[in-house]
Amino acid sequence: TWPHTSRYGFPERRARRAAHTAAVPTPRERVEAAVSQAVGCVRVRVHAQPRAKRDGLVDALDDGRGGVALKIAVRAPPVEGAANAAIEALLASLLDVARGQVNVAKGTSGRAKLVEVRGLSREAIVAAIAAALAG
Repeated sequence: TWPHTSRYGFPERRARRAAHTAAVPTPRERVEAAVSQAVGCVRVRVHAQPRAKRDGLVDALDDGRGGVALKIAVRAPPVEGAANAAIEALLASLLDVARGQVNVAKGTSGRAKLVEVRGLSREAIVAAIAAALAG
C-alpha cells in the first residue's frame, strides 16, 4: 500500500525528521544563549582564536560545556594580554561603545572568556551581534 511503498519512508519517520530539523536553533537564538544579564553589566561568553589571519566575529558555537560561546578571531598573539585587548577593542567597535565599557572579566589566560559590557541592554547587544553574524 502507499505508506509502505513511499520512497520517503513511513509517516512516523517523516514526522521524526521534521521534528529534528525544527529543533535546530537559529543564529539569533545561539547569540541569545551566549549573552546573559548580570548586575550592572551584560556578560558575553567568548571563545578566543588568537593569531588568526584576520580580526572578526566568526560564529556562535557550542562551547563543549553545555553552553554557547561567540568565537572571536584576533590577529594578536596570546602574550601579555594582547589578545584580550584586541577582543575588547573588537567588541567595543562592534557594539559602538567606548573601549573602557568592555573588559575581560574571567579567562584572561585561556581561550574561554567571559567579557562584561557596561552601558548597553542585553537586547541591544544581542541585536548588534546577530546583525554582525548575519552579514
